[in-house]
Amino acid sequence: MVTTYKQPIKEKSRKAIWQHAVESLTVNRSESRILNTNYLNNLKDFVAGKAGQSIPSVEWSNYLKYIDITYGGKKPEELKVAFFCGPEPENDVEVLLSLGIRQENMFAFELDKGEFARAVTALRGKYPQMKLYHGKIEDFALMHNTLFDIVYLDFTSSLLSCYKTICCVLDNNMLAPLGVLAVNTTYMDKTDDNVNFLTNYFYYDVFYEGCVYHGGDYGKTDSGFPTFGRVEGSSCMNWDSPDDLRPFIEKNFECAYSAFQTDFINGYANITKPAYAVMSKTITQRRLLKVEMIKDLLKYDKAYTQMDFDYFNDGINLFSMKFRLLPCSDMPQFFNTTEKGRSLSRMDSLKIWEMLTNSHYIKDYDLGNEIGVDEKGTPIYEKIDIPSFLAEPLEHSIRIIEDALKLGNQRVYFCDVPMVHLWYEMIINSLGYPYHTNVKNHRRHCYTAKARKMCVDVFTFDQCRGFYDWLPMIEYQSDYVEDFDKQMMVRMSLDVIAKHSLAIIEQQYYGSAVAGLGDADWVKYYEFAFRDEIV
Repeated sequence: MVTTYKQPIKEKSRKAIWQHAVESLTVNRSESRILNTNYLNNLKDFVAGKAGQSIPSVEWSNYLKYIDITYGGKKPEELKVAFFCGPEPENDVEVLLSLGIRQENMFAFELDKGEFARAVTALRGKYPQMKLYHGKIEDFALMHNTLFDIVYLDFTSSLLSCYKTICCVLDNNMLAPLGVLAVNTTYMDKTDDNVNFLTNYFYYDVFYEGCVYHGGDYGKTDSGFPTFGRVEGSSCMNWDSPDDLRPFIEKNFECAYSAFQTDFINGYANITKPAYAVMSKTITQRRLLKVEMIKDLLKYDKAYTQMDFDYFNDGINLFSMKFRLLPCSDMPQFFNTTEKGRSLSRMDSLKIWEMLTNSHYIKDYDLGNEIGVDEKGTPIYEKIDIPSFLAEPLEHSIRIIEDALKLGNQRVYFCDVPMVHLWYEMIINSLGYPYHTNVKNHRRHCYTAKARKMCVDVFTFDQCRGFYDWLPMIEYQSDYVEDFDKQMMVRMSLDVIAKHSLAIIEQQYYGSAVAGLGDADWVKYYEFAFRDEIV
């Protein structure tokens, strides 16, 4: 029996994905950037008004010029795209050609031998310059250094069966610094196992989409607040176990899967990917840590073994929690396995990331072994001094940064008081190449193809290289804190990145706002839009 993918509803989805992706990287490229020049200029004026001191115009203009250079501009004919072709690659090729993509820049992948043969036959004599690969896109990623502006992963299963492919694309930097990743999966079947999986996943979230708790109509009001209002997680509900959340997941199962797909990919691209890239490779480990002391650092695992919701800070659950005890899934194994060429697993990489980025709270807790008792018989635990585990250049810079922030006067505080954890995270990201999500430009929809309902997310990812590559070496980081102008340029850049993650990835640049909501009408926070249904 020959399978065809030429269905009107599928064609609508395909055209919507490709058109948004191409336009986002060409005619709407300036709006796809996270480092938005207009917003940064507004922040500069805001800082000048609050502090009574303006960043020198030459220095500021030079920074914005460098950002513009890193983004550049592109025409459709310059875009390189990758997609799963199936037996009918012409379905995507014809849409791409109509949008101005050259066939030489189209790379299609098909694993099944029979469908690959059909695809070769379908293209013969029509599109000879197009590239067809018989194999996995993961294998291509490991063998080649090809950068794609757009990657469209069109799966025929749920995210639980294909998440490793997405992680591989991100881990291997297959996307251009400003690129689009489109993911199409089937909705999970509503089984007890899948309800349990989603329940445990969301139970450890600080915030999640309101539809998970309230249903699909939640937030559909003209309230002036973000489109898809989020709700506080289980720790604020005073729930004792995932069993308390389970009835809501069961009732709103499709909404929960929709939220899971967006959340998992978004979290991996922004947090797990850079943490794993840096912490698991010796060459980058050495820039941050005393390598011989990494095992000693990981032994301070009271926070992880206790699974305490707010061990470091009220309401801030550890990001790694949601991946540790997921039932009916191989995700825990995936996160805890040390892969070839890596010295740490994703989970251990996340643990170190969390130690560093929670360093502003960690000093006040007993994370180590019991070393005695006080006069009242209360146990005394070994304290942890994070800087003592750092490589010498970073340790030196961090201690100066901490002192400088303590001595800073009120003019540098604005909305959030700057803390040293922001510099830890920023330095990790400068080495680990995160894919930050332009939430404002995100698109997602669903549709039913034949009998299966499909779930589509179209991410616009920005590595913000204009900012991270502008930063000085670790040895000079403290200079940029002691200098008021450069410190504010750093903090304004963190502000604009974090505006796309507030209450979405709560631990990303937590407490980095220079201008808060309500300080000015141009200060915006973003939220993922509703998932439209194509009919």
